[in-house]
Amino acid sequence: MPRTKRERTLLLIAIIVVPIILIVNYLMPSGHAAAGARALLPLSQANFKRDIETRTMARWREEEQQMQPQIARMSYDLPADQVVPQMVGDLQRIATRAGVHLGEIKPVKPDLLPSGAGAQVPVSVRFRAPLQPNTIRFLYEIEDPGGKFVVEKMDITSGDARFQTVEASAQISVFTRSTVGVAGTKGEHQHESQTSQNKS
Repeated sequence: MPRTKRERTLLLIAIIVVPIILIVNYLMPSGHAAAGARALLPLSQANFKRDIETRTMARWREEEQQMQPQIARMSYDLPADQVVPQMVGDLQRIATRAGVHLGEIKPVKPDLLPSGAGAQVPVSVRFRAPLQPNTIRFLYEIEDPGGKFVVEKMDITSGDARFQTVEASAQISVFTRSTVGVAGTKGEHQHESQTSQNKS
């Protein structure tokens, strides 16, 4: 299933923001290294280079500040294990409004985003309901641009022809800016290492 505009935006933001910060840090060396590097350039060239770096940093900072409200609106800032109960509650409320009974809501292992700036927190759901209007309304509300949910995978098969229902399963995700407890983060590896040492 193709990614939604909201998902592409979040992934793009997550992939870009941290590298930008790293580039900014690279462009602004400090201490003796900066003094030594600039001593090799004529004063006019050093000033020109500094002006470019200053303007570039200012532009990046402005763009990052402009993105922050969007990032905050479309993602959480909680550890994955705290996000899941909120997801379950929100999904159940949406399902109730749509006339869908969720037969299963199962948490899936969260994944660290490529940039390391956050995590994707998925759950899988299963249900049987009429395609129209119930299932369509449920999916429409899940994909509401004002919300945080993203439908990653969707599978709809014939259910009961007599009652005109379908069997549906989906993987639904949200994003969090927290990486606490997510495998692949530095802290998680340290925690696992300490746990292994304690067991031994």
